[in-house]
Amino acid sequence: MRIAGAALAIAMFASLSASPAGAEPDPTIARADALFSEAQKLLESGNLEGACAKFTESLTLNNQAIGTLLNVARCDARLGKIAHAVALYTEARNRGREQNLPTYIAAADEQLAKLSGLVPHLAIAFVEPLDGMKIVVDDEAVTQAAAAGLAVDPGAHHVIVSAPGRVSFDTWVKLAKSDAKAISVPPLAYPTTIHPTHSSRRAIGKLVTIGGGVLLASGITVGIVAKSHYDTALKNHCPDGASNCDTQGFSDTQSARSLGNVGTGLGAVGLAVGIVGTVLWWRAPHDRVERGVAVAPLLGPGQAGITAFGHF
Repeated sequence: MRIAGAALAIAMFASLSASPAGAEPDPTIARADALFSEAQKLLESGNLEGACAKFTESLTLNNQAIGTLLNVARCDARLGKIAHAVALYTEARNRGREQNLPTYIAAADEQLAKLSGLVPHLAIAFVEPLDGMKIVVDDEAVTQAAAAGLAVDPGAHHVIVSAPGRVSFDTWVKLAKSDAKAISVPPLAYPTTIHPTHSSRRAIGKLVTIGGGVLLASGITVGIVAKSHYDTALKNHCPDGASNCDTQGFSDTQSARSLGNVGTGLGAVGLAVGIVGTVLWWRAPHDRVERGVAVAPLLGPGQAGITAFGHF
């Protein structure tokens, strides 16, 4: 298997460069080397996903290992993360040049020649650049300068642009291999300000009062039905009163009591709601006073929510 063979050669170089002669063994480096060996075995057995996870973990423990860096880049390329793979291959080539390691340079250059032309590029332009503007692409913050030419992986990408006191711009853009697309962000709008008026308070009060009246009437109706069922049960199944009912009578009277409790609850709630609605209705002043509340999204790396501002 060609890929496995290449990875094996890289593993040998990584092992030679990991621990200088005479140096005390570093437990972290030793663990990174062990993970690299495990990844190599998984790769030889055809378990690409498992091998890539091990290579990535190894690189986390020893980010100076160029061989591991090359293998993580290879994994990213195989998994469709072309832009990230190109970035890692470029880093590996630069390190190889710094350390005069021609084998690593050649390995990186070979892959860069194959992949560089396949990387999609996204450009984000702004009609109105603003102070404090935040640009987030796939949960990662980017600067306005970097947004002019982003190397991204093929697939769909989520773009959010926000600024203090403005409504966020939110869109998705899909790119295929070798695509180059640009999106123009229009001026970010100001949030809509809602001005409740006293006439609206009176209208709300009327609606609440009517709702309370409906609940109260429903409670009374349910109570009347419950009383009728209770009287019928007493008449047909309780000849000597409620304390001396047959099985059916006991069941019917209990059901009637439960229904009566529901009616009482509905009536109580309806009465309370009606009182609140009446107060809102009659106590709303007739003069109009502006009270503005503006609401805007709050979006950024690792955070999402809303923010409110204005006068109350």
